[in-house]
Amino acid sequence: MVKTQAHGLFPFALGWLERTINRLFAPLLPWFGVSAFLIARPRASRDTIKENLSVTVLVPARANEAGNIEAAITRTPAMGK
Repeated sequence: MVKTQAHGLFPFALGWLERTINRLFAPLLPWFGVSAFLIARPRASRDTIKENLSVTVLVPARANEAGNIEAAITRTPAMGK
């Protein structure tokens, strides 16, 4: 688990009052929150992570730039798989 946060101290829709209470007081009183968010990542060894890295490179181009696409691909260095 990387991070936990409590949200929704005041679950009723009352416009600015609800937003103010939830933003200011929910972080200070997490045990009263009506919902909890957990951020988790799987555990893996560094070698496994390095083997599975991949990259997507997007080359935005218009129809009149078709000749530039091949040059952009050849200039792109090798990254990941």
